[in-house]
Amino acid sequence: MYSFFNQWSEAKLQEVFSLEYRPTVLLDDWLNTLDTLSGIEIDTLQVLQNRLQQQGAYWSKSDTLFNFIAPLFHLADMHTPHFRLFHQENLFAQVSQGHTFYDSPDLVVGGGQQQLGNPYFCLGLHTRHDHHEYTPEGQFLASLLAAHHMNRNVLPIYGALVIDQYWWYFGVLQGNQYALSEVYLAHKDSLTQIYLIIKELKQTLLDLQQANSSTFHSNSNPVTMLNFRDCTTAQLRRKFQLKRTQNSKWLKNWLNQSAEVSNAEEQALLRLQAKLIKRVNNWNEQELIKKFIAPLVDLVNFDTPHFQEFANRQLSARIGGTELSGKVDVMIARGLEEPELPYFCFHEYKKEWGPENDPLGQLVAAMFTAQQHNITQAADLPVYGAYVIGRHWFFVVLYKNSYCVSLAYDATKREVFDIYQILKALKGMILNMVE
Repeated sequence: MYSFFNQWSEAKLQEVFSLEYRPTVLLDDWLNTLDTLSGIEIDTLQVLQNRLQQQGAYWSKSDTLFNFIAPLFHLADMHTPHFRLFHQENLFAQVSQGHTFYDSPDLVVGGGQQQLGNPYFCLGLHTRHDHHEYTPEGQFLASLLAAHHMNRNVLPIYGALVIDQYWWYFGVLQGNQYALSEVYLAHKDSLTQIYLIIKELKQTLLDLQQANSSTFHSNSNPVTMLNFRDCTTAQLRRKFQLKRTQNSKWLKNWLNQSAEVSNAEEQALLRLQAKLIKRVNNWNEQELIKKFIAPLVDLVNFDTPHFQEFANRQLSARIGGTELSGKVDVMIARGLEEPELPYFCFHEYKKEWGPENDPLGQLVAAMFTAQQHNITQAADLPVYGAYVIGRHWFFVVLYKNSYCVSLAYDATKREVFDIYQILKALKGMILNMVE
């Protein structure tokens, strides 16, 4: 089971992984620093604190990271021959037989040149009111747990949790025991101590490296994490040699399939289309899903004894040194509780007028990942897919390392019946495959 850090609370981590809160001398030694500051450090800290006090209440998360937190770490000069500062690098670790963690802390200090190898320190920046069941403490500890397993559970992992821009906590995890500090207020009288703790971290990690030099560089071939939402077609072409073709017998055969549309189905489609025509320019993504896409797909009824529809399910595969993963909005696959053999991926709902990214790249990444699952089960099958941008539907087929994309189908026109027939034909094609 794959987990993001934000799916955990402190209590849930204690229950599932037997983590224990216990004071440790590692934390005490780190926090009890007696270092002195240079004139430049004193002046820089004053500038940063003034900036936080005057502007912090208006900052976004990115603003806080790049206007305040990152300058603190750069002032401490965390770049050494053994470790350096990374921003939002992926952590990936199997922490138990049933749980694999992957996600990105906001800041990491670790070994590696071009990409992170071994993480030694993780910082997470969170807003308290954005969390309910899954707490900032849980997300922070989950990142430390993943980092600890990436280092083969040998080294202690240090970390900092920042809540609502101002509230800083420091922590250490070793084995199944962790400890957290009291709160430090960055906008009041604690900024100097916060900086001294960051500065002491550098010396602590240098001492740790000297005592554990073999472990410090053990992860020479780190796994690269790539999420569907970050994929582009250009990136997929470079990394996995996936190429787009202009013609595909698989796509042509799919689009030319005939499927009967009953009078009741026709009336249902017209009602859905009337809503779309009236509201498509105003709907956000969730409204487009709920009020048009989901009812249309439900009308096809992909749930059969052989396969069924899964929504918002995690899909992942290791391809070489890359872990390709993400959530698929709709997947038609064999399986009962979990998708086992995926046949169709429906991905990246976009509203009519929105910021442009690469919905095709995200869909093809999901289809390519589905293909890896089919290969492991000796199923030499094409993977079918579709993505929607507002009123426009595009259909895609991936076979081996080539994919082909249809022209757009406009759901506000008579083409809504073509869209429905294509989906209904897909159901018949999958039935023929499984039988």
